[in-house]
Amino acid sequence: MKGFITHSDLLEYFKVPNNAIKNGTYRNRKGKTQSWENIKDPNDKRCVWIKIDTIPNGTIKKYGIYELNYDWDNDVYLIALNNAIESKYMQHMDIYISILSDRKKAKLYAQYHALWTTIFHLTGEGERTERGTLKEVFERYLKLDFPTRFKSYQKFSTQNKKVHLLLAKGKSLQNVILHGLVGTKRNVKARAFYEGLAIYYLAHPNMYRYWLVADLTNIHAYEYGFKPISESWVKNLMSNNWVRTLVLETRFGKKKHRYS
Repeated sequence: MKGFITHSDLLEYFKVPNNAIKNGTYRNRKGKTQSWENIKDPNDKRCVWIKIDTIPNGTIKKYGIYELNYDWDNDVYLIALNNAIESKYMQHMDIYISILSDRKKAKLYAQYHALWTTIFHLTGEGERTERGTLKEVFERYLKLDFPTRFKSYQKFSTQNKKVHLLLAKGKSLQNVILHGLVGTKRNVKARAFYEGLAIYYLAHPNMYRYWLVADLTNIHAYEYGFKPISESWVKNLMSNNWVRTLVLETRFGKKKHRYS
């Protein structure tokens, strides 16, 4: 058998006692039993989906489960992932439209954002994923009619760890989406982020050294999920005439720099 059934449907259709369901699902979440495997609906936390194959055989026989006309092919993982890319992405569109000028690309990034947020909810909302669920979610992920990037479970799992660590700490996901999850190089917005901070520190009256400018910039880069820059990156930036002129004029004053 395959698929999922809700807690409420077990009560309504099959008259399984509420306490039996609650005790079984609670013990599974605590890792005390492999039976009653369950997840909360990502769209409605009050709704609990139970994996049908993990309902004890005694309960199956006693309450005549499978004997009624029920949609046993209900796949909550696939439904949730499809909902993410078909509708839930809309709540993230404004973020990416403000960053990217291309609306088509903004939609794709918003879909990735919704997809990975849903995967986070499906596989446990802590820094680690819940036992056994990630591989099943990955199998549904591969079935999506969507340009999924990660074809191997190992790479998918690695990216999932990054997302979990970030979201579990309440940090922003869009910078990870822009920078690492969709296979892009540093985009225009990210470069502006680096350049703006680096120029600010280069132009500071304290005249910071290049290595310190890189370190100060990276403090903010880590916070927003960007990769760190190097001292050589700062030196290369400073070699641009417009940057050098801006830095010196800001540091010493426009008139003094021009006639020095």
